[in-house]
Amino acid sequence: MMGISIALVQIAPSVALSPQEVGKIAKKIVVRIDAGTSQGSGVIISHEGNTYHVLTAKHVMFTEKNSYAVITPDGDRYLH
Repeated sequence: MMGISIALVQIAPSVALSPQEVGKIAKKIVVRIDAGTSQGSGVIISHEGNTYHVLTAKHVMFTEKNSYAVITPDGDRYLH
């Protein structure tokens, strides 16, 4: 006995975001980092409660001091 199977797959079309939509998202997740002698930017990649995880480049955090400030788009400063 031989069986036949047919699978139907519907692929959802992918729609690119407009530059304005990308800009709105970026304004919410991009932060400035001030580590004294080193400065740069980072991107909030996740958060758990009041703890936020920021992705940045190594040279931004490569300082002799172990303190830094994260500045959010609305100007709030969070010190570590």
